[in-house]
Amino acid sequence: IINVTVAGGSGELGRKFVRAFLADGDYRVSVLSRADSQSEALDSLRQQGVSVISVDYNQRDELVQALQGADILVCTLDYVTGMSLQPTLVQAAKAAGVRRFVPSDFADESPELDALYSADTGAIVRIIEEHQLEYTRYFCGMFYCYLATPDVGIDVKNRKATVVGKGDAPLSLVNRDDIARFVAASLKDPRSKNARFGIQSCSTTFRELVATIEKHSGVKLEVSHV
Repeated sequence: IINVTVAGGSGELGRKFVRAFLADGDYRVSVLSRADSQSEALDSLRQQGVSVISVDYNQRDELVQALQGADILVCTLDYVTGMSLQPTLVQAAKAAGVRRFVPSDFADESPELDALYSADTGAIVRIIEEHQLEYTRYFCGMFYCYLATPDVGIDVKNRKATVVGKGDAPLSLVNRDDIARFVAASLKDPRSKNARFGIQSCSTTFRELVATIEKHSGVKLEVSHV
């Protein structure tokens, strides 16, 4: 049995990971949750036998105590939050005897994305290596659930679509359940030690996406190109 702790395990992505670890059968699962968090999601996790540990992510000593007995710490905090809190999580993991840290990548490995958030995603690996922990990194394309939303240019409600360029460039997509199952399966494989994985459920283009939405919704979208 592998003792895995999921930071942010009550969030939308984190719950997918928890379910995948539980379904796998080779993991004992704990979740780190903010001390002020109270939700049906946390109650549901407890009912599934998950140990929910309330923490202040800024308190290293508190995290060290919470991580006692964990073999692997998986961070599923959102991208921006993860960038600021992961150094403390790594320090606490080392002090608690955790063997491996899985940083909250789960996005395209893109210098443009780093620049958007003024982030240095390579910094977390340097910190992990400085603390002599193992790591496994997972990169992927856009989550399906965010695909047909105004945030990415598809506004079905207002019947508008904003397409970058001609809309023919391949777009890598991933289902959150797929990445969660892959993480659960791969962390047991010795080859995952200090490894980097890229995951894709399928690919499409914005042109194909618009055509599919129009076909299945019966709604004609007003397309503009930028």
